Amino acid sequence: KVNQLSSKLLTITRSSRHASRLFPSRPHFMSLSAAATSSLEEYDVLVIGGGHAGCEACTASARTGAKTALLTQNLSTIGELSCNPSIGGIGKGHLVREVDALDGVMGDVADKAGIHFRMLNRRKGPAVRGPRGQMDRDLYRDNMQAVLGNYK
Repeated sequence: KVNQLSSKLLTITRSSRHASRLFPSRPHFMSLSAAATSSLEEYDVLVIGGGHAGCEACTASARTGAKTALLTQNLSTIGELSCNPSIGGIGKGHLVREVDALDGVMGDVADKAGIHFRMLNRRKGPAVRGPRGQMDRDLYRDNMQAVLGNYK
């Protein structure tokens, strides 16, 4: 039951690339108690969780023009990295490149918050090389929240 959760709601609206230039819309922040009084059925997409996948899902659905809501337990933890704040590596490096090719936000935010970048397995063949970046956790979280808060 939505009204029993102590969560927050982040709303991102975007009609289309061209219309957003003409009519820029800003996301609306509201608590779940405020959202419970309004109908969640007015959203096209409801994303649960504000981690990597949730942030990418929100921006991807907003790019399609869908009215999107991000449901998370705490607004201040949107985009927060784990205790090992690295992005990339042997497997995930390819995934980050694919997300970036699809106009994702993880790579751009990682570029802003990175403190150390390295190519793993540099001496081996190209199939096993993997880019990895160590992130400043606070800087990454703040940049991701800024991207989502100003997303158009």
